[in-house]
Amino acid sequence: MADKDLPILRANLEDIAPNVLVMGDPNRVAESAALLQDAVEVGSYREYLTISGSYRGKAVTVCSHGVGASGASVCFQQLFHARIKNVIRAGTCGAMQNFIHDGDMILATAAVRQDGTSPFLAPPEFPAFADRRVIAALEEAARPHGNRIHTGVILTQANFAPELLPGNYELWAKAGVLAVEMELAVLLVLASLKNVRAGGVFVSDGNVFVDKKYDPHRDVVRKGVDEMLAVALDSLVSLPQ
Repeated sequence: MADKDLPILRANLEDIAPNVLVMGDPNRVAESAALLQDAVEVGSYREYLTISGSYRGKAVTVCSHGVGASGASVCFQQLFHARIKNVIRAGTCGAMQNFIHDGDMILATAAVRQDGTSPFLAPPEFPAFADRRVIAALEEAARPHGNRIHTGVILTQANFAPELLPGNYELWAKAGVLAVEMELAVLLVLASLKNVRAGGVFVSDGNVFVDKKYDPHRDVVRKGVDEMLAVALDSLVSLPQ
């Protein structure tokens, strides 16, 4: 196989569009590609699947980053080598507020940096914030979904579930944090450092205080994810190119 400009994604710089949608699951990338025109796989290696095409006449790339901030940061750094302009993370999350129901959509304004990776990229005092233009674009695209949309701060946590040591969900919930996921903070920090517009949109697949069994494969979650992907793509192509 010929050498690639982006060896970890096993893709070439010229194959990465200015607008990128990132998500954890390679299978979800394949599903997202069905929404694109002229979709072509441009890279595949480990958990990183990259497909490029067009959406509403604008060039778009969708790429999987796997689970956890460390591996995801490798994906993001590779994408930033391609001088992308806009990036949105689309994923699922655990709700931390009772008014958020399964399948609801959450638009992130910022992320709490408990990801375990971003402290090695920037001092802990550096904020992980979404670009205001991305937030506005997501709000506009999500408007038809009405009261099922929530906007606010997300917790990015390094571990999926606490074991021996208790978690601090109660503290962050009391502070108004909406939900928890595992990769957004490192994307926002890196994007700020690289002057890339970035944001995140999520679908609740359960409530961390209520649900005793984690099951993200229910119809209500699948429907929410389908809606989220359309919102994310609509937002991406509305941003400055």
